[in-house]
Amino acid sequence: MVQGALGWIWGRSENTIPIPGLKTVKQMEEAAEAVSYGPLSPVQMRAIDDILKSFKA
Repeated sequence: MVQGALGWIWGRSENTIPIPGLKTVKQMEEAAEAVSYGPLSPVQMRAIDDILKSFKA
């Protein structure tokens, strides 16, 4: 979940640096692993936007 959230934030803007509130070593490891996946692709971002728009209706 953390990796997806960080990828989404990075996918919205390359100028954004998220600062997650991490409380455990496991959370830190999961967040650090997100770097290997990088930002979500434009296709993934559009898919998420479409899903979110369906809830606004």
